[in-house]
Amino acid sequence: MLEDWFDREVGPNVRRFVFHELIRDPERFLEVAAQAAPRAFEAMGPAGHRVARTMIGTHYRARDDDSARRALEATPAGFDHLEGELAGREYLAGGSFGVADLTAAALLHPIVLPPEAFLTVERMRGLVQRVRAEVRERPGFRWVEEMSRRHRRP
Repeated sequence: MLEDWFDREVGPNVRRFVFHELIRDPERFLEVAAQAAPRAFEAMGPAGHRVARTMIGTHYRARDDDSARRALEATPAGFDHLEGELAGREYLAGGSFGVADLTAAALLHPIVLPPEAFLTVERMRGLVQRVRAEVRERPGFRWVEEMSRRHRRP
């Protein structure tokens, strides 16, 4: 149930907001996309990043400023829900890392950008950095960092 909630309510909003910011900066988009899918971008050639920006913008409705604004406004709800479900516990469901923890941490990852992330914070300037600064002191932010430190492979 928690996995489904994060998939439905958090994932689309975080992706829409972060992709909106990335596609507005073609150079940064290319840098991030080439790191995320190096083989695909090598195979697509020089025009690949323009095609990818168009596809991502359309698929996630990330080109639309109003949709991105609404997604940004909905993003704190993910931290609210996470913190409420944790209620001081280490993991969301049970005594060990599970699918709900993986889902929540992965979907909030683009906002938290823990040190283990392939994408460095310096490359996500602007609005993403401001949102990150607003939630940085939240227990949910620290939880995502801790889950990444413990469970993410380099």
